Amino acid sequence: MGSARTERWFRCWRSASWLASHQAKGWLLHVSGIDLSTRRILTTSYRPTLLTFAAFGAALFAIAALSNQHSSTALYLFLTVLNGAATGASLNYTLVHLLHLTPEDTHFIVTSVLAMFRGFAGSFGSAIGGGIFQRVLRASLQHGFDERGMDSEEESELIRKLLGSPRLVLGLQGTQRRVAMASYQEAITYVFVFGGCLAIVAMGLQAAAGWKEPMSKEVEGDEDEEGRDGLV
Repeated sequence: MGSARTERWFRCWRSASWLASHQAKGWLLHVSGIDLSTRRILTTSYRPTLLTFAAFGAALFAIAALSNQHSSTALYLFLTVLNGAATGASLNYTLVHLLHLTPEDTHFIVTSVLAMFRGFAGSFGSAIGGGIFQRVLRASLQHGFDERGMDSEEESELIRKLLGSPRLVLGLQGTQRRVAMASYQEAITYVFVFGGCLAIVAMGLQAAAGWKEPMSKEVEGDEDEEGRDGLV
């Protein structure tokens, strides 16, 4: 009884996943202006996918270069919006490209795996980015305070507070304030540069995925029959 119930649940889940993947595929193809009958997904998703990755990485490098107190706030906001737009576009185009590269009978699996990895991305990205930020900030603060001959006990206490509360920078004066601001700028710059480098790696992997769709079963069957006829 239990195994039969489990099998029914699995069949229902598989049917629902298959239906959701086909609905998502149809909606994305409609929004992107792709004619499903012609299967011209190469020119409508492969290149735009790479362009969105390139725009994402370029925006990150530009934000890293402008992460200082002398930058234009309007330009900084514009680059942030551009980065977000590139992120949203890449989510759609990568899904279309993934559905194009995989057989239709596996779409319910690959869409679930894609959603899982996208869910992991936020957690892992925050953890890795936060770790890089904390390490670079601590090292920069220690280097800056050591160069100015600050007392070790006072330095350690101030670094501990600055690592936990950026708002503390507003209450500092003179050399301490300059060191703290320069250290925060350096840490933020490192995070965005690291993100831009990851975007380049991701773009290379995406490009290596190719653009040729898998051969359908009908075509494979025709080729097998032609091969047998040739042997006869």
